[in-house]
Amino acid sequence: MNLEQKVATVTGGTRGIGPKDCRLCRTAGRLGTPEDIAGVVAFLCGNDGRWITGQDIVASGGA
Repeated sequence: MNLEQKVATVTGGTRGIGPKDCRLCRTAGRLGTPEDIAGVVAFLCGNDGRWITGQDIVASGGA
């Protein structure tokens, strides 16, 4: 089993937050999107991620 940890992600409650407003935006320059998180999850669930087990993956854009 793998664990995917997301941090600040664009939702209805975070729209309008930018790099100046959020310390979690500094590295990537933006909040994460649901598509960013979905890409990580799809990779882990797909054939390319088959050899990754027991890991804690942090999808943070470098924050």
